[in-house]
Amino acid sequence: MLAVEAGTAEFIVHEEGRGGGHRVRLTGASGAVYHYLHLGTDPAHTRDAFPLEFADASDRRVEVTAGLVIGYLGHTGGAVASGIPIPIPARAAHLHFQYHPLGAEGEDANPAHLFDLIDAGREFDGCVR
Repeated sequence: MLAVEAGTAEFIVHEEGRGGGHRVRLTGASGAVYHYLHLGTDPAHTRDAFPLEFADASDRRVEVTAGLVIGYLGHTGGAVASGIPIPIPARAAHLHFQYHPLGAEGEDANPAHLFDLIDAGREFDGCVR
């Protein structure tokens, strides 16, 4: 997973009984917040959830640049999709990605337009293209 925008990343280790598994919360320079959830495959270890340079970064914030690898696909956190036409099988690698354009307290929004802008090769708010 790439940092969509330059900003501050928090690497959060899976906590038993709490959804989301290993995850990264990225607060972009624009104030938008991005959540990357269900990273890695082993709830007890982060070795395949985060790049080595961030493996011990839990409980601290790290400045990152747009386009930097900050995590890897996985299925931690009890991730099973339901309510969609084709359910995701249990333990299938996937990404739960949330985009909150107005910050952590703001509602989440469909991130599809971010990728439309990236595909068009246009820069927006310092985000990677």
